[in-house]
This record gives sequence, C-alpha cells and structure tokens, in this order.
Amino acid sequence: MVSHHLEIERKYEMPEAGSPIPQLSWSMKELVAAPTVSEHLDATYFDTETQSLGRHKIAVRRRTGGYDQGWHIKFDAAGGRHEVGFDLTDDALGVPDTVTDFVRAAILDETLVPRVSLTTDRKRTVLSLAGTGDIAEICEDSVRAVDYSTGIQRTWCEWEVELLGAAEESEELAQKVFSEVETVLTAAGAVPSQSSAKIARALGQDADFERRLKGDKADLQPSAQAPRKKRTGRAGAKFTLPSSAQVLTTVLAHQSLALVQADLLLKAGVQDATHRGRIAARQLRSTIKYMVRPYTKSLEVDEHLAELALELKYYAEVYETNRNGELLADMLAERGTPAAGDLSHLMSRAQEQMLMGTQEALTYSASARRLAVQRELGALIADVTLSADLPLNSENYLNKVAKRLHKGVLKTYESHPGGEVGVEADASWHDIRKMVKAARYTLESFQDAGLPLTEDQINMLSMAKELQGHLGRLTDEMTFTAWLSGDAPQAQESEKPSYLYLQGYSDGQADLVRGELQEKVPAAMKELKQLTLK
Repeated sequence: MVSHHLEIERKYEMPEAGSPIPQLSWSMKELVAAPTVSEHLDATYFDTETQSLGRHKIAVRRRTGGYDQGWHIKFDAAGGRHEVGFDLTDDALGVPDTVTDFVRAAILDETLVPRVSLTTDRKRTVLSLAGTGDIAEICEDSVRAVDYSTGIQRTWCEWEVELLGAAEESEELAQKVFSEVETVLTAAGAVPSQSSAKIARALGQDADFERRLKGDKADLQPSAQAPRKKRTGRAGAKFTLPSSAQVLTTVLAHQSLALVQADLLLKAGVQDATHRGRIAARQLRSTIKYMVRPYTKSLEVDEHLAELALELKYYAEVYETNRNGELLADMLAERGTPAAGDLSHLMSRAQEQMLMGTQEALTYSASARRLAVQRELGALIADVTLSADLPLNSENYLNKVAKRLHKGVLKTYESHPGGEVGVEADASWHDIRKMVKAARYTLESFQDAGLPLTEDQINMLSMAKELQGHLGRLTDEMTFTAWLSGDAPQAQESEKPSYLYLQGYSDGQADLVRGELQEKVPAAMKELKQLTLK
C-alpha cells in the first residue's frame, strides 16, 4: 500500500553540538499534551553511488519501529516537503520495485544502495486542542548515525514539531502550535535547527553542524573560488558575477529538477502536478531556444537540441488531458449557480477526463521515452560548453538574450491582425501569449541563476507577466467553450439548458477579455518599444 502527505514541521536543537537535551514539561496555554510514548527506530537510507537522490532533494529510507514503519520517500516540490509511504517488505536491504520506480526519473539507470544507518531513540508527545483533536506531535530524538561510505559516526539530539490533522490546513492553528511549542523550547535554550534533513547531517553535508562539532563559533568561511568580476546590484550590495556557463548550468539544473518533481507529485497523486510539469517543460524549451541554440557549436548539436525541445513539447501534450480536466472542474465549480442548473453530469465528465489524463501521464512518466528526456538533460547539464559557445561575460549573455526576446515579442505582435476578431485574431493572441511566456520564463531564469536584471529588463519581465495573465484568461475560456461544444450534441434534452447557459456565459467572458486585450496589449507594446535593451 502507498500513502502520501505534506510534511509541515520545524526542527530545534541546543546551540552547542553534543549538549544533552533538557527535560521539558509540555505545559502550554491551550494545547494539551498526551502522555509521552518512547519509541526505538532503526532506519537505513538509500542513494546511488553518485548521490542522485541527494541532488534531486529526495530521501529514500526503510524504517522499522514506531507507528509509521515502512519504506518512506521524502521529496521537495511545490513549495513543501512531501512524504510517500510504502509497506515494509521482508528483504531489509533489497529496495522494492515500487520504491525504485517512484524515483526512476531521478536515478535513471543507477541502483539504490545503503548509504546511511540511523538509530533513533524517540520520545513522542501528541498535542491536541479542545474541539479540534490531535493537531501536532513533538518528537524528541537522540540520533546515532553511521555513514557507510566513510565509516564516520555522528550523534546529535533534536526536536521535530510536525503538524497533524486540522493544523495542516489552517494557518491560524499552525501558528498557534509553533508559537506555543517554540516558547517552551526557547525558554530551555533551544534554537531553530539549520539541518535540512537527518540524512544530510549523517553524511556530513550539514556545514553548520560540522562547524559546531569542532567548536568553531565563527561564521562559515566563504568559497575559495576567486571572483571573476563584481558588480553592484540595485540594493548596492557587492556579489560575484557568475560566468555564462554557470548561469546556463544553474538554469537547466533548476528546470530539470522541476520536471522530476512534477513526476514525483504526479505519482503521489497531488493535484496540479501535470500543470507544474507542463510549466517546467515549457521553461526548458524556452531555455533551449533562446539561451542555448543561438550559440550551438555545430549544426549537428543544434538539430539534437531541436529534437530535445520537441520531446519536451510532447511531454507537455501528454500532460494536457489531465491539466485541462482540472481546469474545467475548477471553472465548473466557480460557475455552479442556480442559473446554470444541474452541472453534476459535466463535473463527472471533467473528473473522468482527469482520471484518464492521470493514467496517460503515469504511463508516459514510466516510459523509456520520458527517461530519455531526463538523460539528455543530464548530459547537457554535465557540461554546457560542449554544446554551446557562450559569451564570456554573463551580462553580455543576458543582454543578447533579452534583446532577442524583445525583438521576438514585438515581431509577433506586429503580425497580429489588430482590430479584427474571430479565429485568426484568437490564434494571434495565442501566439503573442506563447512569446510573452518565453520572455517571462527566460528572464526569470536569469534571476534564479543569480544574475540581476537591468531596470528595463525588469520592466519587460513585468509586462510579460501581466500580459500572460490576461491572455491566459482568453485561452481558458476558449478551452472551456470548445469542451462544451464537443459534448453538446450528445447531451440529454434536460441537460441542454446548462450547456447553452455556460456557453453563453463563457463567450461573454471571452469577449470581455478580447476587449481588454485590444487596449492593454497595444499599450504594453508601445512601452516595450521605448525600453533600452543593450
């Protein structure tokens, strides 16, 4: 069996490494502590020889002891820490196929092997709130870890405060829990932990902990890498300017990770997973088109990258069925009024489309074709200089790419039929939307890689975001009406009034958006022409 939940927790520890945990009384204002339960946990963490899981912010473990023993996969995605659980198998060191398959996009052809053992003596205290039930648990952990690759043993103590039940859904309850618990811990001298995960600390990857183990209270030493150039950002702070190759590598790595995370979310059954995957695929296509292909070393490399971009387009197309089902269900829920009549039959159709789309996406995510995309991305990320002759100066690189995008947006707009309406005009709006999305994704990628934008580049990015939002509303309405029209001929007589109402409403909304676009887009393009891009 498999289970999934979003892990929302905070960790605390004593500031001096090796300090014993003080005995605490969990007496708080409103939260009631159940009797503390002692547990002994034995866990083995797995990764590949090249630590592929670690690079993708994934942890795989087999744990015995405690109420939730089993195989656990933890991964970062969609702004949170997710946990998926599988039942234990008899083989303590053999990783079940279900676990391996779940993380296949991250490990590809590599094998999962034991990397770390963790033995934890845990004191678990469940907190409840009158009328709400259990809302959190406090785990006081004394941990002993062995890194198999080095034989190094590490020990530490920490508290984990994890939300349960209603507190996972309520920001107010979450803040109440963390505030009251932190008051007790702070009074005992505890501080928030900087550890990202137990396995990172066990492997010696927690630099702050390693420093404190040595008794060093000074700040961590900066990287010994010599800065190539320094520039003053908008806030006046000095920073090291990355090279063009570093910028491109960082961008591709972030976007490739997002593609893997989307597949993990899909397998975990998280809504919006296919939408995130489509965004990641489109971001990668924009990066390849505007940041890599203009600088390719040869025609052969360029053709190879063009094929990769087509595969990413196919990825997005496979995920479209599920994504549109989610979109349609949301729009139906918003438009469910007495005037619309009974929409249950339409909602059922949207849900059927979601289920069908989910199965299509899951089948594709496990396919050789999908894994080939990840291999190609990995090869490109390994050394981008093998594929592209980039400008030496990353500011120059950014300026050239931004100028190319600027020209592309204006050229696409100039081919738009202007005041005309109908299919041709809507198709042009769609083309403009694709171009402004490419501008947004690419400029945001430079920011994410640590390269500040100029004022005019920031203005261009802001315009792209705003226009993408307006143009996206039109796309959504057109998707909705096309879906309704496709099913209307087969509708029951009693259902047809709902179709007519929803089609009329959606057509009206689309016309409103078209009217807004006739004003907003020309004004934005006029401002865009006035920007000075080097």
